[in-house]
Amino acid sequence: MKWAAEQIAAFDNATIDKVLENEYVLNPDHKNTGDEPVIINAEDLEISTDEIPGYEVAVKGPLTVALDIVISDDLNKEGDAREFVNRVQNIRKDSGFNLTDRIDVMLSENGAIQPSLIQYKDYICAEILADSLAFLPEINNGIEIEVNDVILQVNVLKKG
Repeated sequence: MKWAAEQIAAFDNATIDKVLENEYVLNPDHKNTGDEPVIINAEDLEISTDEIPGYEVAVKGPLTVALDIVISDDLNKEGDAREFVNRVQNIRKDSGFNLTDRIDVMLSENGAIQPSLIQYKDYICAEILADSLAFLPEINNGIEIEVNDVILQVNVLKKG
């Protein structure tokens, strides 16, 4: 039944769906040739999807989803900025600041994350209501925060 294996291997998605829904005749011309019909159904097939490098694939019933899991440099920088915003918002909350209080933020220089924070400075300042975001060689009496495995010293000062 080599011909059957070759035919099954050549199935497209529509044919696979037909087999999964009900019985499928592999040799529809069996009456003309005098052969017995070869019938298969979902129990006769093992369906698998190949891994696609850089994608996470999930299948549920007739639905298949592939997500691009490669993180670009720009997306990584945006993630750093969002994490920094989250950490500063927690500092604001823990310090008892009002939602509308303006702040100044000073943080230690760090080559690993500083480019991300500079690129997204406008976004960061808008989110945390900061009038300034300054990088200093050293921060005294700062709060230590971790942003995506990078440790920073930060001072958050309420204005006015």
